[in-house]
Amino acid sequence: MAVEQAGGKQKYELQLVVETFLILEKILEANDGLTLTYICKSTQITKNKAFRMLATMIQCGILEKDERSIYKIGITSIGNAHKALAKASSLDKARFMMESLAKTINEAVYFAKYTGPEAVLVDFVDCCHPIKSASFIGAAIKLPPVTYGISVAKISDITVDINGLSAEITTVSLPYGNGEGVATGALVVVAPTYRMTPERIEMEIVPALRDVVQRQQLQLNKITQERLMPMLPPSVREFAAYPHLASGRLSKSAKAAGLSA
Repeated sequence: MAVEQAGGKQKYELQLVVETFLILEKILEANDGLTLTYICKSTQITKNKAFRMLATMIQCGILEKDERSIYKIGITSIGNAHKALAKASSLDKARFMMESLAKTINEAVYFAKYTGPEAVLVDFVDCCHPIKSASFIGAAIKLPPVTYGISVAKISDITVDINGLSAEITTVSLPYGNGEGVATGALVVVAPTYRMTPERIEMEIVPALRDVVQRQQLQLNKITQERLMPMLPPSVREFAAYPHLASGRLSKSAKAAGLSA
């Protein structure tokens, strides 16, 4: 969420709303919440105004304040974020593939949604390993990645990134397309680096990623073909749906018309 600070005002812009989102952005970027003093310093909002804004957001459940007077994201914001994600059609379609892939390779599988030059990890299916990586929901990754020296390799459209997301974490990602064939995000396998040897990535992870995406593509092609069927002439539609009829055997409609081979 990129919020521009005061400067270039746009028509109909409400400064209070802009400042509210600016505060939320700062808190979201922080790993362990922020103090009122830091918020005022980083946003250039007066202490009195910032305090009232924060108090209002706490009352609405958007933020929480702990015993150390540290402001953090509240439970209402988390719940609303999950509701928003649940309504994302691309995420609904990707969920089945994520579950299938996680079951096959027994590693966490994320869905990364494109947001300009980055992709944000918005949902994941966890693995059954006793040793797991922490949740990276909300973290941004670059697809295609920036140059990390030898830590990044590309296997065709597969991107392998070592330590780019976090220390001792390897990601293997493959672009994900919607029903129109447009890449809207990526399926991302996230696992501790010690389990992601080059041999395993090449022999197990990459083939599993490709397989699940190819199965999705076959399903999309089938849906597209079925969608176009009613638009074709009856004879063409019947041969398209049953290719073996084109081998010389007459269709039922042809027999009914009294035709012979």
